[in-house]
Amino acid sequence: MMLNSIMSQGHSFSGLKFPPLVEVISKDNIMQGFDTVYWFMPYKSSDFPEIICDKNYFFIYSTDHHNGDGGIFWGKGNNLDCSDFVEVGKIIDGYQAETPHLYRFPNETRTIALYYHTSEANPLNVHVGQETNVMTTSGGVLNENIWTHEQNPLGYEALDHHLGYFKFWNIDGILQGMHLKRGAPTELNEFLLWQRSVYNGSGYGFTRSNIYDSEGDYLSVVNRALKPTYGTFFKRGFTIYYLGTTSYDYVGAPEPNKQLVLLECNSDLSIIKEIQLVNPTMTGNAGHYQIYIEGDYAHCYMQSLGAVHYSKIDISEL
Repeated sequence: MMLNSIMSQGHSFSGLKFPPLVEVISKDNIMQGFDTVYWFMPYKSSDFPEIICDKNYFFIYSTDHHNGDGGIFWGKGNNLDCSDFVEVGKIIDGYQAETPHLYRFPNETRTIALYYHTSEANPLNVHVGQETNVMTTSGGVLNENIWTHEQNPLGYEALDHHLGYFKFWNIDGILQGMHLKRGAPTELNEFLLWQRSVYNGSGYGFTRSNIYDSEGDYLSVVNRALKPTYGTFFKRGFTIYYLGTTSYDYVGAPEPNKQLVLLECNSDLSIIKEIQLVNPTMTGNAGHYQIYIEGDYAHCYMQSLGAVHYSKIDISEL
């Protein structure tokens, strides 16, 4: 295991310990039996008072590249390990709707915003084939309330190719996120382009900023490309970290290849250094991760072969 020594709160960091993943949800039990489950992410109900939910948490997730009846779904439960998870219903349907990210804007009339992206067939995509869309609502039951389509939140720039996989975080009062600019590689050794965007300050739109080439800027020292929205950026003490997915993400790459990595980052979400490959012995059908930080724990949801696997990592040393 590669581990760069860091100091945290006056003591040496010995490395994150990754408990074995446990399958907690099967595709056969959710989403009407679709063969994929994707971007499975918990939200704390008390953080979204406008949403009607009688459990401590609700979970939002989607199918993966499903052009038929797939879409974005939600469920609920009192436990982050999904031991009492119950699916509620489908929120958004059609056009390969996937990669949902929910956020509350308390100063807007419609406080709840759901970001996601769709396929080329969606008539709401006005610039490139696959764009991030945003739907908003004033609250209620997520699969029963009225949603309003807002402006396409990322706008358009030259050389845009794919504007999906958008997720953002509040770091030091700055709401900033990452999304694709260039999507699936088509040539041998061609990598993705990711772009940082920063919230405009009102409404639901973001302003484009730094572009990161996964072959250079977002290539970790283990020669694997970072997938910045398949994980989370977060701050502990005075340090910004990324915990999430890294992989050989190019045409001709070896499989399986996805692993969980811990990085130290700058305030613009660029990489300072790699700290640790958290699960360096991952083999088999290793999938993408979504990470939820609560207190001293990172709750890890790995999606692979249409199932959700769970592990909880103690991050108290960071």
